[in-house]
Amino acid sequence: MPLVLEMKNVRVSFKDQDILEMEHLTVYEGEKIGIIGANGQGKSTLLQLIAERLKPDYGKIERHIDFEYLRQIGGEAGDDLDYEWLSRMQVPAQDYENLSGGQQRKFMLSQVLAHYPQALLLDEPTTHLDKESIAELIKEIQYYYGTVLIVSHDRSFLNATVQKIWEVAEGQVTVYNGNYQSYVEEKEKAKRETTRYNEKLAKEKVLLERAIATKEAKIAKQADNVAKNLKRAIKPDRYSATKSKDSVQKAAQRQVKAMHTRLDKLGDFENREEERELRFPLPQSLVLHNKFPIMADALTVKAGDEILLDKVNFQFPLGKVIALSGPNGSGKSSLLRKIIAGDEHLTLSPKLKIASYGQLDYELHSELPLLQYLTGQSDYDESFIRSLLVQLGFNHSQMRTAVNKLSGGQATKVVLAQSFIQPANLLILDEPTNFIDLETIEALEKFIKSYPGTIILTSHDKAFVEKVADVHYEISEKKLRQVD
Repeated sequence: MPLVLEMKNVRVSFKDQDILEMEHLTVYEGEKIGIIGANGQGKSTLLQLIAERLKPDYGKIERHIDFEYLRQIGGEAGDDLDYEWLSRMQVPAQDYENLSGGQQRKFMLSQVLAHYPQALLLDEPTTHLDKESIAELIKEIQYYYGTVLIVSHDRSFLNATVQKIWEVAEGQVTVYNGNYQSYVEEKEKAKRETTRYNEKLAKEKVLLERAIATKEAKIAKQADNVAKNLKRAIKPDRYSATKSKDSVQKAAQRQVKAMHTRLDKLGDFENREEERELRFPLPQSLVLHNKFPIMADALTVKAGDEILLDKVNFQFPLGKVIALSGPNGSGKSSLLRKIIAGDEHLTLSPKLKIASYGQLDYELHSELPLLQYLTGQSDYDESFIRSLLVQLGFNHSQMRTAVNKLSGGQATKVVLAQSFIQPANLLILDEPTNFIDLETIEALEKFIKSYPGTIILTSHDKAFVEKVADVHYEISEKKLRQVD
């Protein structure tokens, strides 16, 4: 296959800090590559380099074809519209500014795909998209003849569309063959091998430490005996014996020194324990006994004058994770807001206390350090909050950073953390997987499984919903129906 992109000794920095440093990366015609990594590692920066939106500080980027670029957020409507594509992506005939977030995303995708470019750069293309649109996009990419590089945190989407993974971490790009599942399996295999190797080193370290202690104790005892002998008159026939013992002692000291050298080479590694599972216990005052704490009888949900849900009935069960799905603009978020606000057609348990996370709830203005900020909002102790933040990918330095100085991705994680540590027995999560990386999604899945209350969530991430949901409802034709 012809080479379409080559990057040699490329380096990008910001404020004297390296963001990306790549010795050699290549892309060949027709390759479909998924780009993954934690927030802030440089995935979008990498796409901007390829798209010529950003110039490297050093190095050479050779492009042999043109790349069409879809940014992660934002965009604007152009004059040259392809109405066939807009219809295929189910974009309503409205001004761009009046479209929902998901509809605007589909609009931008339609504009990019309609040009039939030689290569595509897609930055989080599934953000805000409903499952029907994701399925349509998957089909288009599978049959697309050109080259595609995709930044995404949607595991199902990556499994269906790419044959190679670029992992961006600590300024480096590591290449893995296969889709996302193949990448996970290879990483797990490497992790098991590292664990076995560390266990072997740990055993060797213990044996060395014991041997050193035994030798040093023996040397100390010999030195004590020599000191005692020196106080006595050393007869000529005992002199050679004392000299022999001194030689033995020096040999033992050389052995101890060699063992210390080997111990230093082993390093101060830690044989890491399994990450402990967090628990979010409910105080007795918030324990519910209603079998169905949230019930609706002929509930209608509107957006302005438009009816989104028409006289629906439902009973949401206690202690379950309830997932809501449906096309963009079908009323999922509106239903969640209705539950939070209350309605005469809703019957809520009197002891129900709600914590929530919304799609755009990531603007934080506090000047407090992160750890202090969250600890002050919760009854959990500092150790628990610290552990929660570690699992969300924060290091100790970031925990001391002022909240208003965090990046957008970090702020999103903080708001997610806030929702879990509030004293509540109903947690509402509206598209919690948008704008967070794969590691955070996996941490979120663990938090949800450990949460003792009831959770209602919306998400277009198929793998996420399959992992966490106990009950699944779908909005279709202004009705809410439970699905298998």
